[in-house]
Amino acid sequence: MKFTLVFSGDEGFDCTVGCVFASSLVWKVGNRTVFTPHPEQPLYQRQDLQNLIEQTGLGQKIQSSKKKMCLVVHDFGHGSDACLLALERDLVDCGFEPTIQRI
Repeated sequence: MKFTLVFSGDEGFDCTVGCVFASSLVWKVGNRTVFTPHPEQPLYQRQDLQNLIEQTGLGQKIQSSKKKMCLVVHDFGHGSDACLLALERDLVDCGFEPTIQRI
């Protein structure tokens, strides 16, 4: 599995972040890698979302977005159900209300 996180705010603002597993977790915006939290660990770890928020310029955009967001789950890729569960928990811990959409 892989994941797409869609955050939205006021008109004219949105932020879409990819959570892919290319030998390890890689956060992407479009084709650009914005953060690789732990190259030695292939799967999502609790607090990886918080680390993305703290370590990148995306943090301000994500934190200022509306709290309702969409978590798109793609049923291909190297992520697991455990990755999905940990990501969902991190989103809730950050105050988001994720709507899960599987495609």
